[in-house]
Amino acid sequence: FDPYDEGDGKEKGNEEEEMSEIKAAIILDRKVDLVTPLVTPLTYEGLLDDFLRIEAGIVKVESDIVNPPEDEESPEERPRFTHLPLNDLDTLYVEVRDQHVEKFGSFLQEQAKALQESHANFSDKNKDLTEIHQIVKQIPIFTQNVMSLKNHIHLAELVKKTTEQTEFRQRWQTERSMVESESCYEVIEDLIASQYPGLRLLRLLCLQSLTSGGIKTNKYEFLKREVVQTYGYEYLFVLQNLEKIGLLKERKSMWDTTSPFGTLSKQLSLIQADVNPCDPDDVSYVSSGYAPISARIIQTAMKGWSGKEEALRELPGRGIDVMQRSPPEDFATAIKQKVGSTLGVWAAEGNGNNGSYSNGNGGGIDEKPVLLVYFVGGLTYAEIASIRYLSRRKSFPYRVVCCTTNIINGTSFMQSLK
Repeated sequence: FDPYDEGDGKEKGNEEEEMSEIKAAIILDRKVDLVTPLVTPLTYEGLLDDFLRIEAGIVKVESDIVNPPEDEESPEERPRFTHLPLNDLDTLYVEVRDQHVEKFGSFLQEQAKALQESHANFSDKNKDLTEIHQIVKQIPIFTQNVMSLKNHIHLAELVKKTTEQTEFRQRWQTERSMVESESCYEVIEDLIASQYPGLRLLRLLCLQSLTSGGIKTNKYEFLKREVVQTYGYEYLFVLQNLEKIGLLKERKSMWDTTSPFGTLSKQLSLIQADVNPCDPDDVSYVSSGYAPISARIIQTAMKGWSGKEEALRELPGRGIDVMQRSPPEDFATAIKQKVGSTLGVWAAEGNGNNGSYSNGNGGGIDEKPVLLVYFVGGLTYAEIASIRYLSRRKSFPYRVVCCTTNIINGTSFMQSLK
């Protein structure tokens, strides 16, 4: 059903135009999910951004990584860095960007074998002129695909090499322990003593605070003092900024009570330890078992918050449901109106499915109504991957379009607070 339809009974002239309309919108403030930016993503795109930083669809990488020098080539003859575009024009990147670190290596190997078979087809001498003409037309595309594959294999090797290091695995394990509501104070103390990179340390410290409902009083001042003495007095102002926005706080209660994050984790099933990252059935594959809170909010909104009221109370800020009507109403009037249907039922009604969206016999993703999800305060590549996953599933009633103020990761998030 079209919220802008005035009910005059006239048929739409162009079905494609009707399907392109935005049927619903979800606006999320970054404060509803401060945990996800602090967790290390495990998708190809997320890891590239975490290690190299993707800026405006371009990654800056050392030339020796993507184009190893020849023996006779002088180092002065080549630039130190190469800028590689990462966007939808690269069809291979579109396929591999959301894949888990355990999968994209074997996927790229399969792509290399396919290109090798194509090259063998080009080399076949038993071709007539028509076939040769078709092959010649495909050579530019083939050359472009070979270059793309070569670049992504080199980038994948860099990512795999980094993720196989002991430091990376220990960091991921510490993060997983924290999101499972475990205390890792001793680990943090050891990292400070070893002069672990400052912004990485702050990510873990804030993650511990968010997932535990704050840092225990007997640890709070001690850890702050250790950070300032180890990394410099300027970190005192960073810690104050973290406290102001709620990333870091003291837990004054003497008893271990359930934190807001613990309630959210239970109510929204944030931890799915048995997810298969190579053949996922849940958005939690993006970090090997942790589902972004923002993605779970979108999923829950499809069915409504009945039975999830406790989780809704733990989210910061006020949740508002508004249905646009014709003629338009002012905001004060609109928020008093009862919305009625959930987003999932609304999508099904709009597609003429009598209130239930097809799970498998329906059409492709382009035939779904459009859901606009706007993130105020930044969006991570892990969240983008999880939302793309939802959008591709036939059981999800919308084709999702994401908008945001900027793309962030844990490091850039911390840098913005310095």
